[in-house]
Amino acid sequence: MPLDSLPIYAPSLEELLDCSPPRVTSESPLLEVVAQMNLVVGSCCDISKAAPLTVSPQKGTNYVLVTQADRLVGICTHGHVVDLVAAGQNLAEMTVGEVTIQPPITLKQGEFQDIFTVLSILRQHRIGHLPVLDELEQIIGVITYPTLCAALQPVQMLQWRSVAEVMNTQVIHASNTSSLLQLAQLMAEHRISCVVITQDGETRGRRDAEMGRWGDGEMGKQRGEENNFPFPNNQQPTTNNQQQTTNNQQPTTIPLGIVTEQDIIQFQLLGLDIGETQAQMVLSTPLGYLHPEDSLWVAYQQIQYHDLRHLVVTGLDGELQGLVTQTSLLQILDPIELYGIVEVLQQQIRQLEVEQRECDEAEEEISRLKAELERTIIERAIEIQSANKELENQVWEGHLTEQKLRMSEAEIRGFFEAMADVVIICDRSGNNIKIAPTHPEHLYQPDTDIVQQTLEKLWDEEESPNSLEQIQRALDTQTIVNFEYRLFDKEEPVWFSAKISPISEDTIVWVGRDISERKSAEEQLEVAREQLE
Repeated sequence: MPLDSLPIYAPSLEELLDCSPPRVTSESPLLEVVAQMNLVVGSCCDISKAAPLTVSPQKGTNYVLVTQADRLVGICTHGHVVDLVAAGQNLAEMTVGEVTIQPPITLKQGEFQDIFTVLSILRQHRIGHLPVLDELEQIIGVITYPTLCAALQPVQMLQWRSVAEVMNTQVIHASNTSSLLQLAQLMAEHRISCVVITQDGETRGRRDAEMGRWGDGEMGKQRGEENNFPFPNNQQPTTNNQQQTTNNQQPTTIPLGIVTEQDIIQFQLLGLDIGETQAQMVLSTPLGYLHPEDSLWVAYQQIQYHDLRHLVVTGLDGELQGLVTQTSLLQILDPIELYGIVEVLQQQIRQLEVEQRECDEAEEEISRLKAELERTIIERAIEIQSANKELENQVWEGHLTEQKLRMSEAEIRGFFEAMADVVIICDRSGNNIKIAPTHPEHLYQPDTDIVQQTLEKLWDEEESPNSLEQIQRALDTQTIVNFEYRLFDKEEPVWFSAKISPISEDTIVWVGRDISERKSAEEQLEVAREQLE
């Protein structure tokens, strides 16, 4: 089965678009733009030691489009702002035009083909926002990872796949005593959009200063929605053996929550000293956890219902095992991943085809047995005709005497007389007729010794043309032809059911069976029905 024949839901461009993206001009102050993205209410915050500070549940955006004279000139995202915060830049002295990506990567409306076109562009340019323009370079909307996930419909595909197959097992984490500035620097360094926070003193693993990295190798691409391939590397399915080895090599790490780019930016806007504020004071606890054996459908429901972008994956003891993002869900739309699913479906189809063939063979066997009796008569007639031909050849060659020929004819005549059907052999034009003396009383001219006669002499004028037509049809198609015909015996109609079978390119055998009684019964039944009506 080719990949393009897979029955997968294909959303339209309109379903993938955020049709009301936030817009600002390039001269807008950066702080005002950041506040607009995060929908921050108030300008200060009182930090109490009695309870940790939490982020407002209000929903903002993680990007804005920067325009000039109604033309798109750039994009500003949370990732850009966090990079500035990590570098110690003064946001109050900057405009949004100084930090935007110029020129932005865009998609023309006429260039859209399907969701795979969009995913290819996002992966190629490592972006999380794709503005769509019309022919006049006007903004139609923006495609983002949240809009892609919202349009994702292949429920069965999500149910078939587990979290362990797509989760990122190399998760950047930090102590709960780390400062927000350290977290921002970690996000900027590794191009990630969140850091998992673990308990100070309980986190046991490799450390880089106060920052930790769970797992082997560099994670690198955890900032899924902004600056990352939609299908990160090192996200192969994790087997039980791999998990056991990792757990043996790395001590247990218990996650407490997540700090995201949006958290860093919000507390920066609220006037907090991010160099002194610890992660435990602003910790955003995840609304739910996943387990490796959970299906991607469970992850998708949590992401959509709680409006999340990151989900922590834990083991049976609550230990950190991985991270799932919106990009993880989109990994199932990778053509390579789809090809694997197609292979599984092909195996199932092949199994169904085998079962179907077995059923078909059984039905064919039943049909064969049902038709065996009718074929026997025709096969015997063909055998007799072949025997006659052989005898004639021997006579012409002088190998048989007249006495042997008569004996053979007597044997054949006795065979036909034992049959209840009318058997005739003739050529395409109805000539060179050979008639078996089975039912001479049913022939129009009952002469059992007819030689070199035609159907026109045997049949009446009404039936003769139809008979010749049926003979020609059987010879032309080289198939058995069935039809019914009527003759008159002493002015009484006699109905026959005939089977015409070709025995050579120009010769047929005609087997006619008397069905007069059946026809009479049908007529009586029809009369009875009419009387009842």
